[in-house]
This record gives sequence, C-alpha cells and structure tokens, in this order.
Amino acid sequence: MTDDLDRSFYVYLHRDKATGTPFYVGKGKGDRANQEQGRSSEWQAKVDSLPMGYSVEIVQRDFTEVEAWNLEWSLVHQYGKSSDGTGTLVNVFDGGEAGLSVSMASTLPEPIARAWEEDYESRSYRVPSAEEEMQLLAALEKRIKDIAHRWYASKGELDGELTDLRMSLDQVLDDVTDATRHRRRRALAWKDFAYALDEGLEDLDSTLEEANQDSPSLIAIAVELRQVLREKLARLRQA
Repeated sequence: MTDDLDRSFYVYLHRDKATGTPFYVGKGKGDRANQEQGRSSEWQAKVDSLPMGYSVEIVQRDFTEVEAWNLEWSLVHQYGKSSDGTGTLVNVFDGGEAGLSVSMASTLPEPIARAWEEDYESRSYRVPSAEEEMQLLAALEKRIKDIAHRWYASKGELDGELTDLRMSLDQVLDDVTDATRHRRRRALAWKDFAYALDEGLEDLDSTLEEANQDSPSLIAIAVELRQVLREKLARLRQA
C-alpha cells in the first residue's frame, strides 16, 4: 500500500563497543546516526570516556517522523536514562513528541487501545486534492494561530482555579497545531490529521457543556475554536 507520507526517518542506537551496552537512542534521516556534530555535552562526555569507541545500530528504517518518535520514546523507556538512575542512556529527554498517530494506542491498556482503534476505524473522511489540502491547512493554521495568540494573551487576566475548559483549550490548541504541522511535513497520515480535529471537537463539545462557571471571554474563545473545527470537518465529511 502506498501513501504520501515521508518515510525517510529511522531510529538508531549508539553502543559502547567494549560492552555492547546502548548509551544513546536517536531518530534521524540521511547520515544523522553517524554524525558527531550537534550532540549534547552528556553524549560527548560519554563518547570521550569509551576506550574502544562506539558502534552505530540502525534499529528500524522507513518510518514517518511520528513513527520514529514513537519508537524512540519506547526505547528510551526500555533502556532507561543514567540521569535519573533508571538505565544506561545519556539522552537528556525521553524522546518522541506528543502522540498524534493511533499507533500510540499500543502504549495504552488493551481495553482502552482496542476501543480507540475501533473508533478510529469506524470513521471515514474525504481525501482532498493536493491543492485543496494545501489551502485547508494554510487557512486552519492561520485561524489557530490567531485564536492561540488571543487565548495566551488573555490567560494572565483570568482569575480563579484551573478549570476543565482552560485545560481543554490548551490541549486542543496544542494538538491541532501539532497535527497541522505534522501533516504539512507529511509526517502524519491524512486520516490521523482529520481524526485529531475530530477528537478536539468532541473534547470542546463535552467541556463546553459544563463551562457555565468560566468567564465569558474564555467561553467565547472556546466556542470560536469549536466553530473552526466544525467548519473544517464539515468539508472533510462531504461526500
């Protein structure tokens, strides 16, 4: 099966040649696995301490960027980091990025993952032409940036505790922004992109039903974001 995703990414390990112990997990493309430029000070210190140097192991190729992030995250947690005493890796971060692909369902408890996958499979979206998709993504990105700018500018003026609507608005803005960016880079399948919008819309619908205690300005921003998602999804669901 072919698709339009960029599958030029891979995940790699750096191992101590003397012991075979992995000390770094990374994702990249091209010759990144063999490059020593742009490495962290922790990585450089580790390499300088190895009497026999290190070897490079390509774990898996032909990944999208999101798939590579997912495996990178899994391997960091499998081997553990030396900085927190859980393992041997000098990775500064845990790897990966906020999951947008349904492949992340594999990290959830089985009943939840199964329900998520069944819901995902039950949905279908119209695939637009390349020109229409470019226009849709550009328009969505512009609207989301405008809403996010106004939301973040107003957050400091809001009093009270962190409410469900505030948390929902933060999460949906982040998820839609990430989904749009990943789709532009062909790191996310079209259905995963549309599904991310659907999930954001459902989240806002549910939270707005209980948002009578929130400020009118906050509710107005959330309603505007919900309308933007409804408009885009209406186009994607057209026959």
